Amino acid sequence: MKRKTKPKVKSNMIFLVILAIIILVAVYFLVGGKLGLQPSGNFTPYITLVNCEDLQISINSIKEAIAYYRFDILIPAPSDYKFEIINLTVTNKGNATKDFSGHRLELLADGATHMAFSFSEIEKITLLDNSTTDYNCRESRFASIYRLELNAGESSTGCKIFRMLKDSEPVSISVYDLEGLKCTIQL
Repeated sequence: MKRKTKPKVKSNMIFLVILAIIILVAVYFLVGGKLGLQPSGNFTPYITLVNCEDLQISINSIKEAIAYYRFDILIPAPSDYKFEIINLTVTNKGNATKDFSGHRLELLADGATHMAFSFSEIEKITLLDNSTTDYNCRESRFASIYRLELNAGESSTGCKIFRMLKDSEPVSISVYDLEGLKCTIQL
């Protein structure tokens, strides 16, 4: 009588476990690189999707702050002003790689337009009620001085900051490219 050997079953099981780990690690890095990071801290998801031709823009959250921290250094808004911090995801919905450089965003609030400014990274924010919360977010490469090229289906997430009067309420964001207005996102 011949016995079946169990080492072959054991080696197959080890191979499958190692393969599963490799796949999980690959998916983690691929998805993490494309989606970017959502800010940490207590924020209310906003979720709005707008299609601007091949570009899809999702507003993930909007926060109002009187200051933000970078490298643990407080950066306050000027007197009578606040920061409108918008976390957004942009996705290339086209069928080919596309360069989205040259776009710009304008925030409309109480009849005035506001341009986003460069900030690199946020670690914490001080809300209008003077409470401070963690809010880790990098500047979005979309509508900035950086080049943003996305493959078909690829996404990029980050934040934009606008400075505006404390009593102003944002109404919409206009998205422009080199040819002109592409779309308007109602807030």
